[in-house]
Amino acid sequence: MRERSSSPKEPPERAGGPPPSGGPPAERPALITSGWLLPLMVGGLVADLFFSPNRYAILAPGVTGTLFALAFAADWWWRAPAGRRFIRHVRDNWFDALLLGCVLLLAGERAWIIWLGLRDPGDDLSLDAAYRTYAVIFYVALMLKTFTGTSKARNFLHSLGRSPSAMTAFTFGVVILLGSFLLCLPQAVPSVGNISFIDALFISTSATCVTGLSTVDIGTWYTRFGHVVILLLVQAGGLGIITMSVLVPVLAGRRLEVRAESTLKEIMEADTLSGIAHNVKLIFVFTVVIEAAGAAILFADWSARGVIGGTLTRLFSAVFHAISAFCNAGFSLFSNNLEGFAGNWVTTFSIAGLIVVGGIGFPVLLNLAEWVRRRLSDKRQRFRLTFHSKVVLTITAGLIAAGTVLILALEWNNTLAPLSAPDKVAAAVFQSITPRTAGFNTVPTGSMATVTLFVIVVLMFIGASPQSTGGGIKTTSFAVIVLTVRALLRRREHVEAFRRTIPPAIIYRSSALVFIAMSLCAGSLCCLLYTEQAEFHQLLFEVVSAFGTVGLSTGVTPALSPLGKLVIIITMFVGRIGPLTLAVALAERPVAGRFRYPDDHVIIG
Repeated sequence: MRERSSSPKEPPERAGGPPPSGGPPAERPALITSGWLLPLMVGGLVADLFFSPNRYAILAPGVTGTLFALAFAADWWWRAPAGRRFIRHVRDNWFDALLLGCVLLLAGERAWIIWLGLRDPGDDLSLDAAYRTYAVIFYVALMLKTFTGTSKARNFLHSLGRSPSAMTAFTFGVVILLGSFLLCLPQAVPSVGNISFIDALFISTSATCVTGLSTVDIGTWYTRFGHVVILLLVQAGGLGIITMSVLVPVLAGRRLEVRAESTLKEIMEADTLSGIAHNVKLIFVFTVVIEAAGAAILFADWSARGVIGGTLTRLFSAVFHAISAFCNAGFSLFSNNLEGFAGNWVTTFSIAGLIVVGGIGFPVLLNLAEWVRRRLSDKRQRFRLTFHSKVVLTITAGLIAAGTVLILALEWNNTLAPLSAPDKVAAAVFQSITPRTAGFNTVPTGSMATVTLFVIVVLMFIGASPQSTGGGIKTTSFAVIVLTVRALLRRREHVEAFRRTIPPAIIYRSSALVFIAMSLCAGSLCCLLYTEQAEFHQLLFEVVSAFGTVGLSTGVTPALSPLGKLVIIITMFVGRIGPLTLAVALAERPVAGRFRYPDDHVIIG
């Protein structure tokens, strides 16, 4: 009787029993099984890498790979239910369907490259590298598609909804991998010789993690299709903190696990699950309105000055830079970033404003919007900003002011020398804002003094605010550490600010986050010191820029070795995902032990 009472929690067809009378039919048996496919895939990959793509011998492995893709498509279509249940089947197996689409797309593009090789056999070098890269990408996608057909993979995908932190990391990884595939399409590059999976993976990771570091000049290396892919990755990465990953089940109308729901309520500062969905909708609205306003200002300014080609090119560039600025990505379509706009106050302050608004965090934006609404509706009605908003706004203003003064003093006769006095101040303000995980620059970063680079490293390490489009250890963690030191120096028992007391749990979380961030940066720096030939301060700058998802560079990025690129890729991913997953994990209530050890004393200092 107990077994029967627990069975309704899972559909009969998933539990292995017969379907109920009048229910959906049982799933059809698979046409192909994965047991004998792996050796064939390995053999096809070896054949693809062995034969030169400008010979007719590539037709055999090419046709074999295409048959693999068609076989997977036929198998998936055979097992999918008909009628209205087909849409539900696609929704429940979205990752499997996404991989199948990638496999079919890559198969078609691979055939296109083969046709190019047969049409122009003389182009050996560029086509050979492109085809071999495509062979690896195609079979990797094919093997992933095979893996998703196993029961272990299905159980893993179904269990992701129970853990918000796991869903965040997995979703970011899927988006990065998909972006890498798209950036390797022949339509994404002006020449097939530009196809490089390691560079595509680097750019996709940088865009999804809203970093801005780039091994190539994306303005010339990619076509308009490639620019659109990068833009979509930046937008998905900017919103992906909560809305694009953790809240996918909520927006799809599914019920979250009790543990995950309570965690989300604490992170989003909402009382109910409907309140979380409401906040997500407001975030989308704010994002669209702010980015549209920024794009309109940039387009109007560039149109008045007659720069950046025709109208459509100017419009796309305005939209691209507005989204890149609000998402704190730092990607630019210009080869010298924004150095050509150092004296253009409209452009620089528009970009700076988008960076600040995107970096203060969505909770602060929602709180400020509510404060303005209350003030306009009834001036007699008192509505105070939250303690979190006060801390974020105070620290943000303080860091911008301190960074401006230091950069202005240190670079007055260096990188700021060619500018007039007012332009020097404007450039210093911009360079103080952009290390807060944005990555734009109006003066050459590589020409700055070493002491200035160290100041920027500190700003990059601190980063933006929680639940924003930026990275770093966050302004609130920095504020808690500073307030803790102040309380210690004043011999205060509690850590206080704005007539409020910060709980010890928040202090522990901030200390843990800072320690983990420093450990990650130290490990990445050690790896680059071993693999790269560059100055210590340049590699330190590169590592902190990658961890803080900033995107500023002294010029080391394009010269990185493949192993160095992989180190920076991991640093960008962990720098973006690590603090997010750690914040989600620490938001859960701690588990109390059954006993407590006695207190003891340890000497400090």
